[in-house]
Amino acid sequence: RRKRATNMTPLQWRTMSNIQQNLHFITIEGDKNTGGCFLRRGLYKYRASSEHLSNTSVYLRLSHHEALIKHRLLRTKIHYFSRKYKESMCKAEQVYLARSQNEKLFPTNKFPRFRMTLKVHKKPHKFRPIVCCAGTFLNCLSKWVDYHLQKLKPFIPSYLKDSGDLLDHLKQFNRLPPNAFLFTADA
Repeated sequence: RRKRATNMTPLQWRTMSNIQQNLHFITIEGDKNTGGCFLRRGLYKYRASSEHLSNTSVYLRLSHHEALIKHRLLRTKIHYFSRKYKESMCKAEQVYLARSQNEKLFPTNKFPRFRMTLKVHKKPHKFRPIVCCAGTFLNCLSKWVDYHLQKLKPFIPSYLKDSGDLLDHLKQFNRLPPNAFLFTADA
């Protein structure tokens, strides 16, 4: 396999590797394609708790046993859903959802993981929570739902496929009024 070119010097690689191995620091993803960000692990844990996990209107603390019971119940609901709507699914979908129920492939006791990314363009910096279900039985359901929701996007009046689609819409206007402004916004 051919090595990829890097934009980092050997010293920068060694420094990054040393920081990653240091238990006092954590590497997390930054938003807006800024790449990896190094933070003090204590600050990361504090902000995860103070800004997100302690918010009882969003998160509910469960014991391991309570979480396992909820996982089993959810797995049962997915199984019944798959059986109930089996006739409206193609064979590949049936196999895919059935595979998510395989305890050896996706153990019930493997839970989604909480992590955060850093919104470095905000002042002060903000953290965005992510609950990652990769490698769990929920991931299969998530991908299946996303596949079907993607089909509905064209029916949303404000949906734009890409920037070319936006330009096509704008060309329908002969001329914009002189006091018109075009802008983008990110919530």
